[in-house]
Amino acid sequence: MSSQPRALTVVGDLSDPEPAPAPDDGDEPVALLEAVRAVRAGDGDMDELLALFRDTEVYIETSPVEGGTSVSTVSQDGLNWLPVYTTLERMAAGMVAAGRGAEDVGYAHVLGADLLDGILHALPYGTGLVLDPLAEHVFALPPVSGIVAEPLAVDGQEQHAS
Repeated sequence: MSSQPRALTVVGDLSDPEPAPAPDDGDEPVALLEAVRAVRAGDGDMDELLALFRDTEVYIETSPVEGGTSVSTVSQDGLNWLPVYTTLERMAAGMVAAGRGAEDVGYAHVLGADLLDGILHALPYGTGLVLDPLAEHVFALPPVSGIVAEPLAVDGQEQHAS
């Protein structure tokens, strides 16, 4: 088993009549969502939530660029956020709610661990994750120590140049 993060698996776009499924697509990650709800209620274990997230395949928006693929972040209050979705249905609902329902939206599925350990390193400093934006269980994984790698944590001792 390789210890290096896997590359993004670009799957298709949301306008495809039959998008290519991720492994086990159609099954929402029940344990992860229960952990999110518990942490939000003050009864959960953040370490358990992070472990479940790391082991979960999630969806992110992608765009083709010369020489590869890019992912889109949004900025709020000086931080960048990468929207992450647990199902294609939630991703599609998020795009419709954002007024982008008629657009072709490229997406990829990736293991949560690969987002935290690899992809975030390629994004602007201060980028966190927002799990299922606009869902009743929306949850932010901010770019802080214990969630992201120390060089990426905004509460770390040194900030690197982006």
